[in-house]
Amino acid sequence: MIGLLRKLFCRSYSISIKGPAIYVVWHRPLEQWSSRDHAKYLPQLREAMSKTVTADIWKLLQEHESHEDEWYKAYVDGIKEQLCKDFNLDMIGNKVITGYYHGDMLVIGFKANKDITYPNYYRAIQLKPYFN
Repeated sequence: MIGLLRKLFCRSYSISIKGPAIYVVWHRPLEQWSSRDHAKYLPQLREAMSKTVTADIWKLLQEHESHEDEWYKAYVDGIKEQLCKDFNLDMIGNKVITGYYHGDMLVIGFKANKDITYPNYYRAIQLKPYFN
């Protein structure tokens, strides 16, 4: 009975903001989301992302035309450096990389420590930690 109630009333995901970081937790597989949760997810994620940067930066991030825009690449490189400092990541040996993602977005990938919970987004840039 409790499982049924949880399924009916529990959101399919949660989004939390902690300073410049956004953490997203999916509580059930995407296929089990309600149509309401599907409709709300991206707008809520974008709203959360906008809260981690200034209004000017958010506007520029929304208006960039290509992952090859010099301003956009420089912004992501700056975020990569800040991320390395904040999470003690090593940029030597190409362990922290910038990658191209669908939607003409750049993402930051890095070898992650399995004992650390990393944010999904950092200053409005998506992170892709990987484990060996």
